[in-house]
Amino acid sequence: MIIVDMMEDIREVVEYRFQSGEVSNEIYDRVFGDFNFEAAEIRKYGPWEGI
Repeated sequence: MIIVDMMEDIREVVEYRFQSGEVSNEIYDRVFGDFNFEAAEIRKYGPWEGI
């Protein structure tokens, strides 16, 4: 159960960093590839949007 909780935390961090441009599409797809999420489907945010 602890591992599942840790994976959720990791997912949130990777997703946030991907959206802010800190993580590449390749890394994102490597982390989430088995969950049918693709980097191209995720909206990225920039500093101009207050994030």
